[in-house]
Amino acid sequence: MFYQFYSFGFVMKLKILFFLSLFSAAVECDPIWSDYTEITNLYPTDYGLAFNTLYKNLELSSCDGGTRFILNKDSAEYNTQVSVLIAAFMAQKRVNLYIEDLPAKCFATVIRFRVARY
Repeated sequence: MFYQFYSFGFVMKLKILFFLSLFSAAVECDPIWSDYTEITNLYPTDYGLAFNTLYKNLELSSCDGGTRFILNKDSAEYNTQVSVLIAAFMAQKRVNLYIEDLPAKCFATVIRFRVARY
């Protein structure tokens, strides 16, 4: 009788672990690209360089109507990214943002971006 209970519990644990692994894999999302957009302002924070754009995404950014983004200061290429973003802002160039797809928080994290001449 103990053996039957143990084997049933073991099988149930395996089933639960299997479904949890499927759910956790489904939660992970790929980053998304924004449309080309203009940067409207920049402001440094303790977390990195924050900025607003004309592009909005309320699913990723919950502040300033979905227009607030950040370059994370812990990024390996932070200094280069900040320099290029400031240059794009000063030259009024448009940027295409590659944004981490996570549940909405005040700053949506930009992983990388492209700058366009137009």
